[in-house]
This record gives sequence, structure tokens and C-alpha cells, in this order.
Amino acid sequence: MQKIIPIFISSIVLITHPASAQQDSGSTASQAAIQAYLEQQRQSSSHFGSMAQLQVDVQYGDFLDALSRGASHREEVESILTEVISERGEMSSQATRGQITPEQLAQISSYEYLRNRLSNILNSTELQLLDSRQDGIAEEKLRKTYHDQMNRVYPENTEPNRRIVLNVLIKHMLFQGNNSDYRNQVTAEELVQQQLLSLSDARVEFQEIFVDEQLELVIQYLNELRSNLFLNQSMNN
Repeated sequence: MQKIIPIFISSIVLITHPASAQQDSGSTASQAAIQAYLEQQRQSSSHFGSMAQLQVDVQYGDFLDALSRGASHREEVESILTEVISERGEMSSQATRGQITPEQLAQISSYEYLRNRLSNILNSTELQLLDSRQDGIAEEKLRKTYHDQMNRVYPENTEPNRRIVLNVLIKHMLFQGNNSDYRNQVTAEELVQQQLLSLSDARVEFQEIFVDEQLELVIQYLNELRSNLFLNQSMNN
């Protein structure tokens, strides 16, 4: 019996040693994979942060310059702006991979989300400045949209007439539809109906400005806008 025991123990050593080596190897590989993933996340976060800082400088530089409560206050506001824009970039990437829903992306991309994040550190005057800046951006985007559509529908329109058409449209269409509180109170169908009424009001004004062929071209353009509204309504249903 004494001769058998050493052989038995030796066998155990020989059997268990390779298994232990495999566990160590697997654990090392797992740790390496985790470290690689964390490093990828850090690089991604750093990338979004750098891009966000550039966007803040371009999009909100004038707003930050208008703040008058000292450098530390400006830095705090700038930090939140950078954080929100970085979050938007990260969530946009996640939405592309199907990791979050379009509704979640829309929420963080909204002006309301940005305003809420800043509301605790901006005073009423600064919030009004931010809101007025947002209204200006909305008008600029709407004007560009109408301008591009007009060039496509009737490019032969003269520049003076184009300015008249854009100014009248902006006056009638840049209304509650660009007000977030109003949008939250109505359905998509009600909003489209309000926009259609605004187009009708714009048409009445155009009939007082243009005649003959010029009026016909403007009405053709309005019909294009109406068709787009109906198309958007059908897509939302």
C-alpha cells in the first residue's frame, strides 16, 4: 500500500496541472478582452467629447460670450453643453446599432432636454437669451428648407420674388409649430391641419402681391408644400 500511494498522488498532480494552466490561460484571455473593450469605450468617449467641444465652440460660442457672470459660470455652462452634445453623439451611434430606440434618441436630441439640463444654472435673462437663439436657429433652418424647395420647384424665380415668398412663408409658418410647448399639446394630425391653414393664409397674402404667371408659380410651390405635409401626415399615421 505504501508503494501505491506515491504513484496515486503523482497521477493527481499530472492530471490537475494542465487543467490549472488552461484556467489561467482562459482567465488571462478574458481579462485581456475586458481591457480591450474598456479601452475601446474610453477612446470612443474621448472622440465624442472632442467632437462635442468643437461643436460647442461653433454653435454656442456667441451665447457663451454673452454670459456676464464670470469665467467660472461660463465654464460650468460650457461643460454641460459639451456633455449633452457628447451624449447625443454616443446615443446616435447606439441607435445606429439598434441599442436604443429612435424615441430615446429624439428625446436627448431635443432642445427641451438641453434647456432642462441648463435651467438650474442659467438665470431668467440667460434662459431668454438661449430661447431667442433657438428661435433664430429654427427660422434659419425653415428658411433654408423653403429656399431649397423653391429652387427645385421653380428655379426661374427672381431673387427679389424669392425673398418676398420666403418672408411671407416664414411669417405664417414660423408659429406654434416651432414652439415645443404647443407641439406637446396637440396631435401630429392637429399640427398638420394648423400648418395647412397657415399655408392658406399665406396664399391669400400672395394673391395680393403677385399676378398672372408669377402668382401661378407661387401657387404651384404652395401645392408642393401641401403635398409634403400630407405625405408627412400619412407617414405618422
